[in-house]
Order: sequence, then structure tokens, then C-alpha cells
Amino acid sequence: MAYSRVCDEVLSILAQPGLSDDNALHRARIHSATCPHCSAQLEDGVASDAPAFGPKAVSNSLRIVLVGVAALQLAIAVPWLLGRNPLGDLGDHVEVAHLTRDGALGLTTAIAGLLTAWRPRYAVPAVAVSCVALLAQFAMAFVDDHAHRVGLAFEGIHIVTVAIVALVAIHGKQSAVRPTAGPRRMRSIDS
Repeated sequence: MAYSRVCDEVLSILAQPGLSDDNALHRARIHSATCPHCSAQLEDGVASDAPAFGPKAVSNSLRIVLVGVAALQLAIAVPWLLGRNPLGDLGDHVEVAHLTRDGALGLTTAIAGLLTAWRPRYAVPAVAVSCVALLAQFAMAFVDDHAHRVGLAFEGIHIVTVAIVALVAIHGKQSAVRPTAGPRRMRSIDS
């Protein structure tokens, strides 16, 4: 798409986002993402008056937090998978079978979190897998508590899994780009 009058309008809207309605701003962002001229102008800093704290900044901050929480889950889950408890006797006793199961489920959740941080488009399946893992941990906590294999005080560590599920869902929702209408293509009169 060549430079046009639309590009001038888009660049002026993006330069002063507070003066435009949300729909015009949304359309301008979609255009600038697909137009080589506008995206090059924005990279050169033409729209430098735009707020520094926007959806992209929030998304990057969320991504960093998600990586950190997923790395924490990974650091806890790998020893659990091997039957070791890096937390010591936090809260109560834990049998190796429970640790190993929690390690496998925690590893699954950590990988889902890291995958979503890397590619937000995988957020929906990652949330689904993480929710299944969380529900399995929740159900097995009561089964193992009833069989005296784990104390419920130990299960509080699964707040990390809850945090990953929430962050994956939030990051996926913020990263979803659903353009309502793409740029219009003009038909040639000659054809």
C-alpha cells in the first residue's frame, strides 16, 4: 500500500491519541500495523507524543512477570518430579508419590506459562492445560490428605500455579488482536 491521505490521518491520530475516539484510534493502530509507510514513520518517532505506558508496555511487563513466576514453578517442579522437596518440610509431611505427581503437573503448568510468554497466541490452550493441572492438583490434595500422604498446609504452594493460570489468561487477553476491519483494497478501473 502506497503512502496516501489515510496515512496522514493515521499518523495525526496516533500522535495525539487523547484527541480521538477509541474506534478511530483502534482503526489507526490496525492501519499502522499493516502499512509499511506508517510503521516506518512510527519507528522513526513521529508519534513520540503517544503515552509511554500503553498496551504494549503492559504486555511486556506482564510477559516478564509471567516468565518469572513460570521459572519459579519450574525451579520447584523439577526437584518434585525427582522426588525431592526443595522447600523442606514446609507446612507438613509429603510423600514421594505426591511430590512426583505435583512435579509433573507443575512442570506442565510452567511450560504452559513460558510458552505463552514466548508466543501469546498459545494462551487459550495453555489456560486449558493449566486449569486441568490445577484441578488435578486440587483433587489429589484432598485424596492424598484423606490417605495421610500429604498435609493440607503443604498445598498452599500451589498458589504459584494459580498465579500462572491468571497471568496466562490476562496476557492472552491483552495480546489478542482482533481487527474489526482490515485496510480496504481498491479495485482497478482498468480490469
